[in-house]
Amino acid sequence: MMLITVIVSAQSTTLDRIWQNGTLAFGLDPRNLPFSMEEGDRHGFDFEIAEKMAGHLDVHFKPYWSRFQHPSLPSRLLKKACDGLIGLPAESLADKKGIDFTAPYLGAGFVLAVRRGEKSVSDLADLKGKTVGIETGVLIQKLQGHVPREYPSQTAILTAVDKGEVPVGYVGSMQAGWLLKNHPEWRAELVKNFIPEDRWNLAIAVRKEDVELKAALNKVIQQMLDNGEIETILKKYGVPFYPPFK
Repeated sequence: MMLITVIVSAQSTTLDRIWQNGTLAFGLDPRNLPFSMEEGDRHGFDFEIAEKMAGHLDVHFKPYWSRFQHPSLPSRLLKKACDGLIGLPAESLADKKGIDFTAPYLGAGFVLAVRRGEKSVSDLADLKGKTVGIETGVLIQKLQGHVPREYPSQTAILTAVDKGEVPVGYVGSMQAGWLLKNHPEWRAELVKNFIPEDRWNLAIAVRKEDVELKAALNKVIQQMLDNGEIETILKKYGVPFYPPFK
C-alpha cells in the first residue's frame, strides 16, 4: 500500500494538486495598484482576474504576496511557493530556465492623454511638432517628430496636462487610467479609440514542467476574454481594455 501511494503521488501534476487541495495560488505584488494590493478593500484587477480564473477551475484563489521587483521572484516560483505569477509582461522571464508563460490575457501600452474635450489629437501622427509630456527614463520607440518634455512620474504628466503645461501626455494605459479614475477633478482624459503602438501583453508565468496547468489556464483565459469578464473587471479600475496584441 505504501509503494502504491508513493507511485501515485509521484505521477500527480500541479493541476492535480490544485484540484485536490481546492486552491490556486498566484504571486502578486503587495503594493502595486491598480494591478494588486494586499491591504485595503481594493485588491487590484489582477487579484480579481485571478479569483475568476480559480472559479473557472472550481477552486479557491490564494494570493502569494511577493515584491515583483525582488530578484528572488523567479526562484520562488521554481521552488513552488506558488503555482504562477500573474501580471508580468509576456516572455519577461523567458531567459529564466524552467519558466514558461501562458497565453496572454490582456494587452497594455502607452496611450495619449489630453485636456478634457480636446479633439485635435487622435493618433501619433497628430503629435508632430507638439510638446509631449513623457516620463523620465522610459524607453519609447514609436513616438517621433514631437518636442519631448520630461516629467518624473505619470502623475506629474497628467497634472501638467490638466494645467495646460503640455497639450499631450504619453502615458501608460493602466496607471493613467487608474489615476484619472481617482482624480476626477483633473481636466484630463485618455484619447478614445487609440490603439497603442508602444505595447505589450500580460501573461502568467508558470513552471515549464506544468504543461497541464498551462493548458487549463489557457482555456480559462480564452473563456474569460470571450465572455468579457476581464474587460468588466478593468472598467472598475478605470483601465482601458485591450485584447492581447498579436
